Amino acid sequence: MNRRPLCIAALVYIIVIGMTLLIDTLQIANMPLTLNESVAAGLVKDKEMVSISGKVYKQESKNDKLLLYLNETILYQNSSHIKANHIIVYTNQMTQIPNGYKVLVKGKVKKFQKASNLGQFNSYLYYKSLNIDFIVVTETISILENQDNFVTNTLYQLRNSLANNFDLITKEDTQSATFKAMLLGDASEFTGDLKDLYQKGGILHIVCISGTHIGIVGMFLFALLRKCGVDFRLSCLLCIVVVILYGIMTGFGVSAYRAVIMFAIGMLAKVLGRTYDLLSALALAAILILIENPYYILNLGFLLSFGAILGIGVVSPVISKGFDVKSKIAGDFLTSVSVTFVTLPILLYFYYEFPIYSILLNLIVIPISSIVLASGILGLFCAEFSISLGTFMLGIGSYILKLYELLCKVSLKLPYSSMIIGKPSVIQILIYYGILFGVLYGLKKWKQKYLTVLFLIMIAVVTIRLPQGFWVTFLDVGQGEGIVIHTTNHTTYMVDGGSSNVNEVGKYRILPFLKAKGIRKLDYSILTHPDGDHTSGIIELIKSGYPIDTLVLPEIGIKDEAYMELEQLAVDAGIQLLYLHKGSIIKDGQLQMECLHPYKEYLPKSQNDYSIVLSLRYESLNMLLTGDLETKGENEVMKLLKEDYDILKVAHHGSKNSTSSAFLRKLQAEYAIISCGENNRYGHPHEELLERLNDNDMHIMTTKEDGAITIEVKNKTISYSLYGK
Repeated sequence: MNRRPLCIAALVYIIVIGMTLLIDTLQIANMPLTLNESVAAGLVKDKEMVSISGKVYKQESKNDKLLLYLNETILYQNSSHIKANHIIVYTNQMTQIPNGYKVLVKGKVKKFQKASNLGQFNSYLYYKSLNIDFIVVTETISILENQDNFVTNTLYQLRNSLANNFDLITKEDTQSATFKAMLLGDASEFTGDLKDLYQKGGILHIVCISGTHIGIVGMFLFALLRKCGVDFRLSCLLCIVVVILYGIMTGFGVSAYRAVIMFAIGMLAKVLGRTYDLLSALALAAILILIENPYYILNLGFLLSFGAILGIGVVSPVISKGFDVKSKIAGDFLTSVSVTFVTLPILLYFYYEFPIYSILLNLIVIPISSIVLASGILGLFCAEFSISLGTFMLGIGSYILKLYELLCKVSLKLPYSSMIIGKPSVIQILIYYGILFGVLYGLKKWKQKYLTVLFLIMIAVVTIRLPQGFWVTFLDVGQGEGIVIHTTNHTTYMVDGGSSNVNEVGKYRILPFLKAKGIRKLDYSILTHPDGDHTSGIIELIKSGYPIDTLVLPEIGIKDEAYMELEQLAVDAGIQLLYLHKGSIIKDGQLQMECLHPYKEYLPKSQNDYSIVLSLRYESLNMLLTGDLETKGENEVMKLLKEDYDILKVAHHGSKNSTSSAFLRKLQAEYAIISCGENNRYGHPHEELLERLNDNDMHIMTTKEDGAITIEVKNKTISYSLYGK
């Protein structure tokens, strides 16, 4: 086998990965970086009222809203006409507007968020990879031109008709949602628990329109045309046209885009009497896709799609030959392993965990996925003539989908079903691919036992995490609070964890951070008081089954309903309960956390009033965590303060009635950290509070402006880092 194209393909993929990681790293470091930013996107602000015109090129229904995708967009501002990239329009108007129509939209801008915590999904980068500037939530929409696009409208109506067929011939919502995602590219219903189940099982890729789908549609049509006596070349050309139309109908995701190009190249090779080369076709597909939109390089789907083909076309043949694999079962297993070898670092970089049994699961799932697709296609078209016949044809596929769900559920119940690894560094990933490149290049020179050792070293390079020192991170959870403390003894504490304005903050901000850090459980979850903006995320974690050893609550004289609900939730989940009161101390190596408030018999005026106050000391670091402490509690705490503090976590998100001047003079803290959300309705942090902090010469950091704030202590040196927004 000629090693040159293999090496070139592997090297190109490493370069693409390196560029992607560089861009992502610059975003994390809050470095100035403009990604295909139009002038219009730079001018508008979040929640600003705007008027924009554009042509509808795609539409979909989601959460009872109609989403219109516009291109050729113009922003009207101060008598100026400013060109924008694509935008998405959210409208309550469910009457479809034909593709090709030009519309005028008036509404509020919703800008995409950059990640403000490690692990958080970066919607800014994702939508930039799709060349979309922002969202407009409409107040009015009017049609300027009604010249529709016949092809895309016909395909859109066909997709809706076929989607309705699925609803008619499937008895279960989950089956209909999965079939729609697999065959029509309509994932609007494939969400929530069902999507999570497929993702945790490691088989989510089967619902993406990809090479398998395009191959079945194209080759089935080719065989049918040839059977009907259609000329060979004409059959090839007709198949190319049909798969392109199919790609347009399903939304032309990046996997489908790649698959259509490669299929077309394969058909053209037949027409021209040339040999089809997988790697050449893959390279040409990558070039064409990136020419059309260079920012696809940031798209995870692009990286995984091309990585999977490299695994199949490059790594698998080389390993199979090197290990002299002859049986089909062993070959299929090595193919699955080869795809994993190529995509593992990227999966870990973006998802931080790996479903251990996914390799075995895919050995069952992938070979029979073609049966599901064929069953779905036959069911769809038979339903046009007879619902009963359509239901019959869809039956086999439906039972296989039930098997998929069962296999995922069983795998998740097995030990170590999903291993939280953490986010590998860029250096680890590049070393990993460097070793893989070396293995491919030098396979003939090394014996099997040496290759096995190299593969194990590769996995170790990307999965092993170096010991972490002592750090404290104040997460950006919006209008709420969440503080993670990690010690040199590998103990993890979380003080509060909730938000009043970020939906599912546990799922989308807290849990991704913990996973990215490689934290597989919380040893202690300390809830200062039961307000939702301090507890909602922790409640989510408990209900999701994320391991928490001990739930810590304030020990008070009178317990309210919210307090007792937290107790019961912990008992039901098998979590130990620990109660803190004034004088309680938690010691963990050099870390000491002393509770200064409340005392056992304390009679609070409100939930905020009995917030736990922790005095944290580690080496040279002295920090005071105050929850939502109010004036009465502050006066109690001031009686106990004997030493100066380096850092004050400002109480109650920076409200004007907390953190008095007397309290600040007593603390003599150098830094003030405030956890609050952007544009919050309370006006936190309040101007009066900021003035008091400035009067005491304190350096102020806020999560709404700085993102997650991390303090590290090493050799008695304190360092601060901001994740940025």
